[in-house]
Amino acid sequence: MVNVAWTAILWAAMLLLVPAGRIKQIWPAGLLASIWLFVVNYFSIKAGYYVFTKYVIAIGGVPLINAFLGGFAGGILLANWLNRSPLSKIVMVLGASGFMSLSEFIFVRLEAFRYGLLDPVTSFIHSVAMFSIFVWLALAILDEDPLESGNKTRFIK
Repeated sequence: MVNVAWTAILWAAMLLLVPAGRIKQIWPAGLLASIWLFVVNYFSIKAGYYVFTKYVIAIGGVPLINAFLGGFAGGILLANWLNRSPLSKIVMVLGASGFMSLSEFIFVRLEAFRYGLLDPVTSFIHSVAMFSIFVWLALAILDEDPLESGNKTRFIK
C-alpha cells in the first residue's frame, strides 16, 4: 500500500503543478523514467543493494506500481523543470536524489524497504548517478528547446 500512496503523491503533484499541454509535450521523459526506474531497481536488487519488502505486484522484486506509474509521474516532474543552465540541472538531480532519500527513509520506517549493501549515504550517491543518467538520456531523446522552455507550471505564466 505504501507504493500506491507514493505513486498517488507523485501523480497528484504532476497533475497539480505541470500544465496538461506540457505533459503532452514531454511524456516521452515519463516513459523513459518508467523504464529506467525499473532497470535500475531490478539490477540494484539483484546486486543486493536494497530490497522492497512490501508491494502489490512485482517482477524480480521491483514493485511495478512504483516503477511504471510512479516513475512516469516522477520523470515528468523532473524533466519539466530542466532548463539550459548546467547549474539548474545539478540542482534538479540533487533535489530528485534528496526526494528519493526521503522516500527511502519513509519506506524504511514503514518496513516497505530495506538496505542491503547500500546505506543512506551511498544510496544518495547512487541516486545522483542514476538521475544524472536519466537527465542525460532525457535530453538525448527530447528536443532541448521545448524541454528547456515553455510554461513550466500551472500557476506562473
